[in-house]
Parts: sequence; C-alpha cells; structure tokens
Amino acid sequence: VIERQGRLYWTKLVEAGKKQRKNWLQQWVVLLANNLLFYKDQKQAVMTKSTPHGRPDSSCDLRGAVVDWARDKSSKKNVLELKTVRGLSLLLQHEDITTIQKWLTAIKVTIQRAIQNTTSINTLNLESIKLQNRNSRDRDEDDEDDHKKKKDKKKKSKAPSRHGSDAKNSDKVRSKLRKFINRRPTMESLQERGIIKETVFGCPLEKLCEKEQTHIPNFIKLCVAEVERRGLEVDGIYRVSGNLSHVQKLRYMIDRDEPVNLSEPEWEDIHLVTGALKMFLRELPEPVIPFAFFDKFVTACKMQDQPQRLKSTKALVQALPAVNRETLTYLMQHFRRVVERSSQNRMQIQNIAIVFGPTLLLKPPEDSQSRPDSGGSSMAIYMAFQNQIIDYMLSGFESIFLK
Repeated sequence: VIERQGRLYWTKLVEAGKKQRKNWLQQWVVLLANNLLFYKDQKQAVMTKSTPHGRPDSSCDLRGAVVDWARDKSSKKNVLELKTVRGLSLLLQHEDITTIQKWLTAIKVTIQRAIQNTTSINTLNLESIKLQNRNSRDRDEDDEDDHKKKKDKKKKSKAPSRHGSDAKNSDKVRSKLRKFINRRPTMESLQERGIIKETVFGCPLEKLCEKEQTHIPNFIKLCVAEVERRGLEVDGIYRVSGNLSHVQKLRYMIDRDEPVNLSEPEWEDIHLVTGALKMFLRELPEPVIPFAFFDKFVTACKMQDQPQRLKSTKALVQALPAVNRETLTYLMQHFRRVVERSSQNRMQIQNIAIVFGPTLLLKPPEDSQSRPDSGGSSMAIYMAFQNQIIDYMLSGFESIFLK
C-alpha cells in the first residue's frame, strides 16, 4: 500500500560512512511499505506485473531509521534529515511547510509500525503460540482425515494423473494457508491478552509510567544516571551525536526488555546514551509538555512583567499531569547539573535549550497544518519560543520547580 507519494527535493549527506557532496535532485518519491523509493519522474513509478515497484532510481529501507527536522544541514527551508541503520543519511525538502510536515508524519508512522511489527514477533508468548498451533494442527488433522476419505473414494473410481495430484496438493497448501491466516488473532486482541508487549520507545508517557508503576520512565532514569556518573564533563554532551546503528541497537534491547548495563564497554561512548535518550523523547507520541500547553506557555513567555511571567509559568508547570510534571522536573534538574559543568562540557543553558526545546515542547500537529500559508517563518517563530521557554525554565529552575 502506498502511504504517500509526490515530488520532493533530496540529496545524500552520508553513504557507507563517507560524506557525500550535496547534489539536490527533484524526483517523484513514494513511501511504500517499509521503503522510500525515488523515481526520475511519475511515469517511472507506474507499477505493473513485470515491475511491481516501477523503475526506481534509488531506494531507502526505513526499518530502524530515524527522521527529524534537519538543523544546520542546509540553507534551504523545510528540510528533513533521514538516517538509516546502514549508515545512509539524506535530506528531504519541499517548499511548502504543510506538505513536508505530512511527509514527516507519514515516515515516522511507517518507522514506528516497522518497529512494533519486529518487536511483536520477538515478544510473542510461546505458550500461546503452542496452544494456537496445537488447535490449528488438530483442525488441520480433521480436515486431512476428511480429505483422505474423499480421496480414497475417488481412487476407487479413477486413479488421478500426476498433474492432477500436484494441482490438488497445491490447492491443499493454499487452503491451509488461507485457514491459518484467517484464524490469526488481531494485534489489538494480542495486546489485550498480554501476549504482545508494547514497546518502550513510542509509548505514551502516561501509559508507560502506569505499566512501570513509576512517575518517571525507567529508561530516562537509566540514561540520566549514567550521564551523571561519567558524562557531565564530556565536551558537547547532548550536542554531539552518537553512532546511529549503536543507538538503534540499544533501542531494540530496551524495547525487547533485554537486560542492559550501560557501564559495559559496548556503551563506552557516552554519546550513545545521550543519543538514545534524545531519541526516546523525540518519539513520544505527545511531548513531555503536552500539546495543549504549548500556547499557554508561549503566552506566559511573552509577558513583560517578570513577576507575573514567573507566576504564570510556575502555575502551568503545576497544572501538568503528574507524570509529565515529575518527568519534566527530573530532566530540568539533570540539565542544571550539566550546565553547572559548562566550563568543561561547553553546554550553557542556551545550548541545552536549543537541543531540547523542539523535543520537550511542540505545537499541536493539526494546528500547524491548518495554516498552510504560514510558511517557514511561523515555524522559525515556534522554534524560538520553544528555546526561550526551556531557557527560562532552566534559568529559574529553583523558583519554578522547587518553591
């Protein structure tokens, strides 16, 4: 099923670990299953029996990939950066902000669905599978007994030809496959019965905390503890990116509930830990500061009267849902510790705000898409407010969060 298609500009940044010279191409791009396909023009994307995927010039496997707004990667506006587990990094661009936002959403949904499908297969309850297989086998044996009886009757009257036997065997296989597929339970029913576990990455904050019986996700606490143990004085902490394939490996281990020890040599590069934490926050369906609070925080940020600004911001923080408030407070307290070592790590408040502003605080997607004429200028304004709000929270941490 084609999820989305249309004209986009794109260029490679990195391929096989090597930086590429930017060569922007305008091509017809198709989001199909787990792949992004690039065609010279729309005619080449026509799918036939002989060419089921058309004639693409290039393709990109989205399983395990990461996509987000590109920052400082191009002078063009409305640019996305897509990174794959195979070391490919490319930029996607469209002049219309609404169009590129729809591409961003569609690609993110595709990536998340691929992760859930992979995790589902690996987290199936084996006993349930055995039970289903046993029931399926019993039904198939009954079907086979009936089939044998009919076959014996036919043998008495007429011996089947070799060709006819092969055709019947083929029909039998198809019939069994069809029955197996039709009997498969839905994803929703498996989740309700606890056979499939939900992933950590991409799980709503409140739902994850309820499952873990905590007010702050365990993965956030795991990463923060490791950064504070050995990363506070590392140059560019949180600004520098870790190796994407290693970050993805950590993500898969967490999603599959495998034991993880971040002190092991495999995770020696602290930027892998910070990269995974940023990815976790980025992939929350709703950010730590919920969508409904975006405009309220912006209004408070615009206030010229400083006492009123502080009072309004503090009231908004207190009004957040419990898990959101506790998680935000925990993260801000951690970022303050990072900033306290800015003479070593060169991460001042402004730097932290730039990195985490667009992650912790987002404008509702439907609100952004309802204004197609707003263009990139409004997006720049939103980003400025995101940074200013996080900057203000960090600067006045004690007054806003602790008093």
